[in-house]
Amino acid sequence: MQNSVTGFILLIVTIVAALSVLGIYFAYTSVYSPQVAKQEYLISLSKVISASISEEAFKGIPPSYECFNVSYLIWIKSITPKITLVPFVTCPQKSICLYIPNSQQNAVILSSGKNCYSQIKSFIINCNIYLPQQCKLLGKASVHAFNITSNETYELLAKVKPGQIVVIWILYYYQGKWYRLDFTYANPSGEGLGVYIITSSGSYSSYSKSTNVKAPHVTISQTGFQMGLWFKEISTSTQKSILLNDTLVPTGNTEKEFSIIFYECSSKLYVCIVSDKCIYARESIGEIKEGCCYFLDFVSGAQTGNTEQLSITLYNTKGIIASDIIIQLPSEINGYTLIVKFGCKNLVNSISQSFFEVLKSTSSSLTGFDEIEKTIYNHGFLYNDTSCICEIIKNCDNLYAVGYWYFVCSSSSTPPYINGILWYYSHGNLCKTCIPEVGQNTYILT
Repeated sequence: MQNSVTGFILLIVTIVAALSVLGIYFAYTSVYSPQVAKQEYLISLSKVISASISEEAFKGIPPSYECFNVSYLIWIKSITPKITLVPFVTCPQKSICLYIPNSQQNAVILSSGKNCYSQIKSFIINCNIYLPQQCKLLGKASVHAFNITSNETYELLAKVKPGQIVVIWILYYYQGKWYRLDFTYANPSGEGLGVYIITSSGSYSSYSKSTNVKAPHVTISQTGFQMGLWFKEISTSTQKSILLNDTLVPTGNTEKEFSIIFYECSSKLYVCIVSDKCIYARESIGEIKEGCCYFLDFVSGAQTGNTEQLSITLYNTKGIIASDIIIQLPSEINGYTLIVKFGCKNLVNSISQSFFEVLKSTSSSLTGFDEIEKTIYNHGFLYNDTSCICEIIKNCDNLYAVGYWYFVCSSSSTPPYINGILWYYSHGNLCKTCIPEVGQNTYILT
């Protein structure tokens, strides 16, 4: 009898324990199963999402070209009819998958219209962002987002500096929360981001046989002539590589034609004067280094204290590295016109900009003569603002003419020809025209 009671009690205890375990199980699964289902649904969405990005198009932002506008065509494939994109610009980093963008995204999404792309209206997401896996918190973000239709083409436009990347978050709003289903990125610098700069040009001439024709005929006066250019060594060569060839052509019959040639060999810059196909004089200017930018300036003329000679100065970005280098000329430069050719075909130097200026023959002052040289040097290798040059000659009575070339192309479509600009005085009026190029340019992306 006692054994029967004991067995009955054990049976009751076992049943109660089983029922308790079963109750706990159902209580747990009633909460957990929806979480599992949500996670599986979000993960399934993330697995079928894909992004296609075209090759980039870019254009430098003037005047300094330190930043670039880059654009891509993007196409997001998803089984959901709508998807949300958050584009932003940042620097590459190992933990890019965990990086949270700030408010300075520098990127927008555009949709295509009949004739052009227009920016999609953005909205602000200011809340927590989660990942599909275990619905884990990625972090809190405050970003501008763009709703797009899946499986259609859009344009991604971003403002970047060299070395930065463009990241695109793909978000989905589900049950009151934002989830980042996937992300992708584009590396503009990896595809080739920069500006195109010439390594050689055609020929530019201010020369014409008749001295009374309209510009671009420019006669160099004996009072003063100055020329300068920004250049960068892109490779070292043991061969003679011409940087600049100035040929001075006399308008009369009493003087002879001669050339001022600057060239590089084994990372050293030289100047030589060629007359009657022979070297009249040659001087070493200084050493230059691969990858560095330099500004070369030279001046001649009686008013500058350089009668029948050339005074040369070489700068780097920090200041003067070689000065008071004097080389003799075959004659005074009075009454000569100028033919200019930049660079050579062997890709040793890139040339971003150049100028020349001529004093009036009646000038007795150097006021404003050095302003153009100082302005172009201080602005730097890529800076381009011709309005500054125009203002100088406009407000300077002793300048006769100023020529200027800018050899930088800020987009991937490079022109075969680049005309120079010429400002000159005619009958007391300031005029503007172009200096046409004969021949074609070669470029390098830098």
